[in-house]
Amino acid sequence: MKIKLAVIIGFTFLIIGCKKTDNEEHDSVKSIELLYISPYHLYPYRIGCMKTFVREDDESMFFYKNITSGNFIEQFDTIYSQLKALENTNYDFDARIQMLVHKQHTTDTVCMSRNTHIVINGVQRKNNPDFFKLIDILIAQDLKDRE
Repeated sequence: MKIKLAVIIGFTFLIIGCKKTDNEEHDSVKSIELLYISPYHLYPYRIGCMKTFVREDDESMFFYKNITSGNFIEQFDTIYSQLKALENTNYDFDARIQMLVHKQHTTDTVCMSRNTHIVINGVQRKNNPDFFKLIDILIAQDLKDRE
């Protein structure tokens, strides 16, 4: 009888102890501010990661888009939450795409090239073809809408 009671109490504490707290829940993406240079435009300088996050103006070669809702946010969040960190943090590359990813509790800074580098909050991530493709589709659609 004592063993059964101990097992029941043990399982109860195990279940309660393994329950996620509010802070451990997935911090879902609410909006994205995207800043990019057109893939068809040559820029004479290498762009550092998050050194120049400016909104679009008439003289800028940067394009700015604010995404706040829709299917894209859901697709982005699914892939984004699965990006794995790399131990190598040498990310000297031309960051033609920069983002501020606003989540429920935090904001991430993202820098990436067209297809070889992803850096989130200073940590390089493993390349993900689906992520690159999703961003390319967004940029292509945005450029088309600007015509």
